[in-house]
Amino acid sequence: LKNAISGRLNPTDRRKFSPDDKFGKDLESAKRLTPDTFSEDIINDQHHDALVMFYDSQGEDSFQQTAKEYNLLAKSFFMAHIDTVIFGSYDIQSELPTHIEKEDAPFFYFFPAYQKVAPYQKYEGEIKPEAI
Repeated sequence: LKNAISGRLNPTDRRKFSPDDKFGKDLESAKRLTPDTFSEDIINDQHHDALVMFYDSQGEDSFQQTAKEYNLLAKSFFMAHIDTVIFGSYDIQSELPTHIEKEDAPFFYFFPAYQKVAPYQKYEGEIKPEAI
């Protein structure tokens, strides 16, 4: 509790990444999403915007830089005490949520607060704080 109050503990859900997920450690500041948690954590939470990175845990090593930039983005919002945006990560090796089409990873979807109805909005901007 002391770490949470002092800001040293990230409040995101730190579910364990599979040992087979070679990018999990690079996404530690993003909320780990699964087929069981996606609707509850993203779609049913109407009070927060959400940006979700869909990635392939078995994908190319070149993706690692994108994972690190996304993690840095999530961490920068947390450090600035901006809690209106949820940053999530979803491994496409799992079954994809309804209305999300599989593409070459990584790809991003933006889910605006109070407007989380299909078709969902694909995010194609830069993964930098000023762009978000």
